[in-house]
Amino acid sequence: MILQGYLSNLNEGLPDSQVSEYVRKATATAECINSIIQFTRQYGEIGTL
Repeated sequence: MILQGYLSNLNEGLPDSQVSEYVRKATATAECINSIIQFTRQYGEIGTL
């Protein structure tokens, strides 16, 4: 939801300085989500070994 909010703000045509800040936040959020997904996948595989 956070990522969607930041990306929605980007589409509203903000000035460049604000756009770069939102892009930075969106990227950091996406990286966090990716880390959680990877951890969850690895945790789920523990029982299958």
